[in-house]
Amino acid sequence: MNTPSTPASLDALRQRDFHGIDGKFHSHITVHVAGDAEIERLRDFCRARRVKLTVIDLDDFRGRAQRDVMTTQHYRIEGDGAVGQILSELQALTGELGAAGFEVVRVKLEHESLPTLPVFDGTNYREIHIKLRIAPARFDEALAWLREVSGR
Repeated sequence: MNTPSTPASLDALRQRDFHGIDGKFHSHITVHVAGDAEIERLRDFCRARRVKLTVIDLDDFRGRAQRDVMTTQHYRIEGDGAVGQILSELQALTGELGAAGFEVVRVKLEHESLPTLPVFDGTNYREIHIKLRIAPARFDEALAWLREVSGR
């Protein structure tokens, strides 16, 4: 399951039937930040709550760039109610972020065994992450190659 949402829709998501979906999950709460000082303030917030801060600099094939700043949490929960439990925790954390002055722009919960999950509807999607270790001296060459093959 890979369910992106806004914080306001977490209650509605909790009403959906996620019966039989349990196991390994991870979540991201994307936060709008106004610069490096705001990232450091978020880092302190995350450290105090034992939540991972993830900062990703992205660019696309047209040369546009963006920075995604988010919390990341991992879960392993067995049995019915796993998704509801995680959504409750995410709802609480989004509330804490808001109270601390952070603007939450997206909440995302991912199940780490996508091929085993049923297809619900068109609002759920699948994605694949591949982690590569590339020597700094070959990074530009490798990135150019990846862009070429991914366009196919």
